[in-house]
Amino acid sequence: MDLFNEFLLTSMVTVLRYFIFAGIPFFIFYKFFRSNFSASKIQSRKVSDQHLYYEIGQSMKTAIAFSLIGCLILFTPLRSYTMVYDNMAEYAWWVIPVVLLVSLVIHDTYFYWLHRFMHHPAVFGKVHVVHHKSNNPSPWASYSFDLIESVGEVMILPILLCILPMHPLTIFLFTLLSFIINVYGHLGYEIAPRWFRNSWLFEIIGTSVYHNLHHARFHYNYGLYFRCWDRLMGTEHPEYEAKYDEIQARRFGASGPSSVTRTTTMILLICSSISLSAQHIEGTWSDPHSGALIQVEAMKGGQYQVYVLSSGNETEDIFIEDTTVFLCKELMPSQRQEDLYEGEIYLPRRQWYVNGSIQQLDENHLQVCGTKGPFRHKMLWVRQEEITP
Repeated sequence: MDLFNEFLLTSMVTVLRYFIFAGIPFFIFYKFFRSNFSASKIQSRKVSDQHLYYEIGQSMKTAIAFSLIGCLILFTPLRSYTMVYDNMAEYAWWVIPVVLLVSLVIHDTYFYWLHRFMHHPAVFGKVHVVHHKSNNPSPWASYSFDLIESVGEVMILPILLCILPMHPLTIFLFTLLSFIINVYGHLGYEIAPRWFRNSWLFEIIGTSVYHNLHHARFHYNYGLYFRCWDRLMGTEHPEYEAKYDEIQARRFGASGPSSVTRTTTMILLICSSISLSAQHIEGTWSDPHSGALIQVEAMKGGQYQVYVLSSGNETEDIFIEDTTVFLCKELMPSQRQEDLYEGEIYLPRRQWYVNGSIQQLDENHLQVCGTKGPFRHKMLWVRQEEITP
């Protein structure tokens, strides 16, 4: 089959994929079952039919550009410069899922910095503004790019093909998965399950709310799949988690705890191996950064319970659940530093374990740290009624 026929076939597949994987969600959420998902709508404004046609028209140009560049790489002598292989026996079976995951990580990095470049004032008005005409995006906006941006977007494919061993199946899965995630980001509805908010995945993966905020506010949340680059570079929208929680509370409902149960929303159980006496850590502490108030009480066997009296924010307080607790186990005196106690902390609200430590800086200050992979959270607790040395 010659190059022109390959281009026609690839274009047909790309366009068909677009109408299937963008069209089905559109008709479900915007036409047939719109009233059923009203609580999941991120922006209340209606998208006009005229703008939907505009998004589809721009997407057809993008589909053609993607198909052309893909064919030039895969069906011309340029393929000899890539690491594409046809024989599955050349590599172990696990290479396909591993390369797929690595491809998504590389693509997210490429996309983040390309996206930041597209928002430069000299570029935005000439190129990226086409995509941002969808400030209330629909699934049809997934490929709604200017032609120049389309070329920039698809150039990740030859980069990946030249640096990673990719079987045609891997290429197919990568292009399909990236498009499905792209549709989810532009869906205009949040469909993540309730448990997702309390999992470690929420700390890493972006959501429909995440990318929707980018379209609504422009200068935040540049990542494609993950939150990592935005968090590292300080470009994550400061109200993202609050906006996400607002929509999830609207979807699933939220009953705020009473003032009595609010005092027991976070429990910290420090095992008996800690040798600090109760007079050192018992009492009321505060987190100056958030304004949270923490009550420490001694238990039998040298253990301690720590209750959150307030999160420091009335709006957040009403969403705190009784299951929001910290549970420390096997917290042992550190062999490398005095007054430092290390071990595992289980966070039931997040439903994962983190490496944690508590360090008594002096009579009136405790430093509490928790780490999970690249993420680290540190709090300084100050005694409310200071002990005079």
